[in-house]
Amino acid sequence: MLTLVTILISSFFIILTGWTLTTYFLKKDSQEFIREELTTLFDICKKFFISLKNLIGVLVRNSFSSESNEKNPVQETVLIEDEQLLNVVRPVNEI
Repeated sequence: MLTLVTILISSFFIILTGWTLTTYFLKKDSQEFIREELTTLFDICKKFFISLKNLIGVLVRNSFSSESNEKNPVQETVLIEDEQLLNVVRPVNEI
């Protein structure tokens, strides 16, 4: 099953590449549009791989952390909200 999917995806990209090259060289009026779309695709791929690298970095930092007693984010949020509620009350000055 995996081989069939791989063959279908590979043949799709080969056909798309051939179609793009044929249109690029035969239709002179569409060269600018094809060039713009290819530039956009390369920019998207570049951003995708940079984001993927950043995601892996975050996962590695947080998965193999040496601190085992980190606070739960939900508990930390509740504590911050409690502190904000207490800050609304002004301290009483003793006479």
